[in-house]
Amino acid sequence: MYEHTPVEYYLVDFTGPVRVSRQEKEIRTETRETGGVINVSLWMSTKELGLDPLLAIELSEIYAWTIDFFAIQKGDSFKVIYDELYVDTVYTGMGKIHGHGFIMMQRIYTPCHLYRTALNPISTRMGTA
Repeated sequence: MYEHTPVEYYLVDFTGPVRVSRQEKEIRTETRETGGVINVSLWMSTKELGLDPLLAIELSEIYAWTIDFFAIQKGDSFKVIYDELYVDTVYTGMGKIHGHGFIMMQRIYTPCHLYRTALNPISTRMGTA
């Protein structure tokens, strides 16, 4: 067996004529809800919480045209519901973001499903806290 990726592997059968077959392991999806208060930056907050760095990147893409990430202040916060992907018990990456919210300078930013990022068909709309 040759493991090409955590999901994809190849089986080689040497009994008789050599045969190679491509196989995939089952991917298990766990939906996770998390959030936090920002002390320095969104990136640092996700890192401190032990979250996938891709989550900070995806959230920054979702809010790219709505939030000025250079203006984030201590005390701003975020919440997100997303999928984590596992093969056996090994984390293999982040899946789809199902929902998110962001509070910055007492303004609430929530999804309205209009635009796309790399992984998600989600955009934002603005409200007031």
